[in-house]
Amino acid sequence: MTCWERLSGALCAALIAALAVPYSASAAPGEVSSFSKGVNPAALTLAREIIALGYPVEARATMFSGALDAVMGQMREARDSGFGDDPAIKEIVDRHIRASETEMKALVQQHLPGLLDAIAIAYAREFSLKELQELRAFVGTPTGQRFFARSAALMQDPAVAAANQALMRDAFVQVQPMRKALEEELLDYFSKNPEAAKRMAEQQ
Repeated sequence: MTCWERLSGALCAALIAALAVPYSASAAPGEVSSFSKGVNPAALTLAREIIALGYPVEARATMFSGALDAVMGQMREARDSGFGDDPAIKEIVDRHIRASETEMKALVQQHLPGLLDAIAIAYAREFSLKELQELRAFVGTPTGQRFFARSAALMQDPAVAAANQALMRDAFVQVQPMRKALEEELLDYFSKNPEAAKRMAEQQ
């Protein structure tokens, strides 16, 4: 696998991580920086320069917000297709997606600095110093700038959108019985262990 192929994979992983923030436990900035221990300082400096150039501070919010818009739109299409032609159901689903979208955008922006620094740390671990120097040179070119700037926007490409919608449609169908089974098992556990239910409620 070439350096460029690995970078493309890393960028995809970065985007997925950004979109997944609301559903996963997020590390605080101090916790993120603690992962840099043992990382080559020169490699980390280069990696952070790559992130700074690839995702400029003044543009990164728009870049990630646009990708989130695309994914949420695709989710809406996939969900709508699973509820037939009832406009009332579609309106309810759309209202909940819009509410989720607002919350997700706020969370993504809140965690974006820590996320991008974590990605820089990951770059420093994954790539050799020579590869990072090559990547730093690449991202400094007009082509490199466009590569980073458009990576998130490619989520809106018709081919990517169609593939995402197909995946989401199947996922929605598959997750329903799994979720029902999980809920039933948890309810059964809590009914038999009221102290566990109380602790869970206190943590909410």
